[in-house]
Amino acid sequence: MNLFLLRAAAWASEGAAPGEGAHGAAAAGHEAHGIPWDLITLQAANVVLFGIALVWLARGPVRDALKNRSLAVSKQLDESARLKAEAAATAAEIEARLASLDRRVDEMKAEAAVEADLEALRIAERAQADAARIKDTAERTIREESARARNELRGEAARLAVALARETLKRSVTADDQDRLAREFLAAVEKETPNG
Repeated sequence: MNLFLLRAAAWASEGAAPGEGAHGAAAAGHEAHGIPWDLITLQAANVVLFGIALVWLARGPVRDALKNRSLAVSKQLDESARLKAEAAATAAEIEARLASLDRRVDEMKAEAAVEADLEALRIAERAQADAARIKDTAERTIREESARARNELRGEAARLAVALARETLKRSVTADDQDRLAREFLAAVEKETPNG
């Protein structure tokens, strides 16, 4: 590129196209309208040299940049694959938990039904035991009340019998009978009392 600029500057200062030199003004007029191949060739050579220098200077950084980009893309692909695998594992775990949850709900329903049946049996047994206890208590109460009523009736009958006997005795026992009964009673008491 620098050579092209130098050549162009030299050509401009001479006032003629490159290659004009000793041929004079007639040749200059003829070539002024033609294609400057030597200038184009020089310019192309400068561009090629500049490109080669640029490629040679930039090959390390470009290679490193491409390598880093390739590594970054590879890491992103690996990370994406890892995240996809984790998501699939999480989804499988959630599905397994849901299946397990459905099974556990069914088990709990079955357990609740069995427990309800057992509780119904326990309640029925307690009710039967309570009924038997109430029946026994009622029967005992009836027996006790019957016995108490019989005792009261006997006591009342005995009082009535004593009262009736007293009345009968009062009417039928004379003073002589009373003296005789008193002597018999005292004699019986004296027999049973030891002599001291």
